[in-house]
Amino acid sequence: MTRRSDQQREPGRFERFVFVDGQLVQSVPREAAADTALVEILRDLPTAAEHEELQLLVAAGGPPRQAWVSRRGETVCVSLGQGPAPWGLTTRQLEVLTGVAAGMTNAEIAASLVCTTRTVATHIEHILQITGRRSRVELAVLAVRWNLVLISHRLRGTPLGARARTHLLDGPAAEAPSGPARAAATKRPVLLAAVYPSGRAFAQHTSAMRRGLELAAAELNARGEVAGRRLELMIHHADADELETVLDTALARGADAVVLGNFPFDETLLSRIELAASSGAPVLHSMVAPQISEAVAEFGARLSNVFQVCGDEVSYARGFARLLEAARVPDRRRDRRDVAMVVRPHMLATDYVDVAERLLHRAGWRLSAVRTADHVRAEPERVAAEFRRAGVAAVHLPILDEDSLLRMTDALQEGGERPLVAADWSPSSPAFGARFGRRAEGLYWSTVIGLYDDHLGRAFQAAYRDRFGHSPEESIAAVHYDIVNVLGQSWSRVRRPWDFGAVRASLRSSVVRGVAGPYHFGGRGQRALTLPDDTADASLGHRQLHYRIRGGRNVPVA
Repeated sequence: MTRRSDQQREPGRFERFVFVDGQLVQSVPREAAADTALVEILRDLPTAAEHEELQLLVAAGGPPRQAWVSRRGETVCVSLGQGPAPWGLTTRQLEVLTGVAAGMTNAEIAASLVCTTRTVATHIEHILQITGRRSRVELAVLAVRWNLVLISHRLRGTPLGARARTHLLDGPAAEAPSGPARAAATKRPVLLAAVYPSGRAFAQHTSAMRRGLELAAAELNARGEVAGRRLELMIHHADADELETVLDTALARGADAVVLGNFPFDETLLSRIELAASSGAPVLHSMVAPQISEAVAEFGARLSNVFQVCGDEVSYARGFARLLEAARVPDRRRDRRDVAMVVRPHMLATDYVDVAERLLHRAGWRLSAVRTADHVRAEPERVAAEFRRAGVAAVHLPILDEDSLLRMTDALQEGGERPLVAADWSPSSPAFGARFGRRAEGLYWSTVIGLYDDHLGRAFQAAYRDRFGHSPEESIAAVHYDIVNVLGQSWSRVRRPWDFGAVRASLRSSVVRGVAGPYHFGGRGQRALTLPDDTADASLGHRQLHYRIRGGRNVPVA
């Protein structure tokens, strides 16, 4: 099922009509102009604002057809598509649905269709069953969101035909509808679907993401800043096996955007991201596996609506090399200049290790041991013993679940002084240092995106504390709070959140300053920029943040 005006149109299956001052000047194919009923209804179609496109359905004696209407000055172009209506709805069902969306009563719809109110009620019951909706208001939202408003030749001159044209398509200056669907028809809510990992491994991070998202949505609704529309959240939790089903559900409900939490990368994740992108709605995520942004860059047409709000995993290797110069490496190990790294398995399919080795060599260090995260999860004591025998001065750990991370740091502590241990992102979970006390003491950690300690960051911390009763600290809550605001600014700018093409263009061209820094999707594969690796401009890129845990608190490392 194709949903939006920016969809791919198959050559040879579309007809095109061009009107100037209401007169037909061109039709492709030429014989299409012979359908006078069709030309008559197309000539009278309302149009969107100049340089925008309106999508609806038209019927002129045959089955309903999708129509895309655009205007350039006095020239109006109409393209018609083929194929069945969504859900296989008939022309009569679409006429009834249009009346419901316009706020008309069953009696008003029946008068226009010249049938009984019982017939209209039966049609509504069937439409509810077919579409899986539960009420007239949900049907009204469905009609507007999925462009199911029907302009029918046989309804010209009827109240239903007039209501469809003047209210639903001509905009807010037109006559307001009556009935319970008024709010849904005039200011339909914006639906944001968020899917986060289930399970215990990263439960603290997932909770922080969700709370950041909920806080931003509540603030937007309080301010009325999503083009005057209410933002509704659909939050789901899923494991890798459930992700496809959950995404199908979210898209079927008409999500205007999709937010993905930090799912572990495996061979199925890219196909799940492609599914999330299939409706054309923008997909924003905070995952760092470089394979994702590479796929977006390589398969742009299929994934052109996928945006990564942070740098990728390679940025952690660069940051580790810089951290070694800023951190206090144990004196008795400093002369060795040997470093060990643990990498996540999917990074072995990239040039990550080679890049890291070059970066460390340039900084005067030698990469002498590499193991995978799978080894750490299975036998942390054995891996730590290998690193100790190698006499390494520092160990770089990737994103790991808390249990694996702590078992590894415990094992490295055995036998005397622990080497410098630097971890990626995992200790950013709320109260990590306080929760684990001595086991976390002295640990260095980094994040490629995190909360800035400025007036915006402090205001966010206060609002978060007021709502949830505790501080977000340096957790990923700030990033998912920002994701909502990045989307909100683009939605407000284009005024039609379901115009996915316009929203995508706004996201690409904008720079939004959030509580975790600026968001500019100028990196490869629509990835946000990082400082100083992607840009030297602090107004365009996120700073990579480094901390050391002291006394249960995260202390910034210069």
